[in-house]
Amino acid sequence: MYSPSGVRKLLLPHPESFPASELAGCGNGYTRVMSLLERIVVDPSIFGGKPVVRGLRIKVETVLALLEQGATHEETLRDYPDLEPDDIRACLAYARALVANETVEAVSVAGTP
Repeated sequence: MYSPSGVRKLLLPHPESFPASELAGCGNGYTRVMSLLERIVVDPSIFGGKPVVRGLRIKVETVLALLEQGATHEETLRDYPDLEPDDIRACLAYARALVANETVEAVSVAGTP
């Protein structure tokens, strides 16, 4: 789990927000999506609480903008060496969850107020 010190919230969708038909044939697709989304964190001390990747100072918005402009995953990983391939997938999963108007709730991380 990617829970750097000081991170106060993880944004995770409710299990009901993933229709069974969407996950059919994906093995344990819900577990995979949840694993990816755990990489997206909100920390008020980083960019005013905007969603970032693993507590790094790399906004989800930045990764999505690079992909929108046509950057490949490889180019993005080369330009941001702290990113991992699953970080890019996590940004896409996060955006998809928001666009699909799925329910997203804040979950407290153990050991933080």
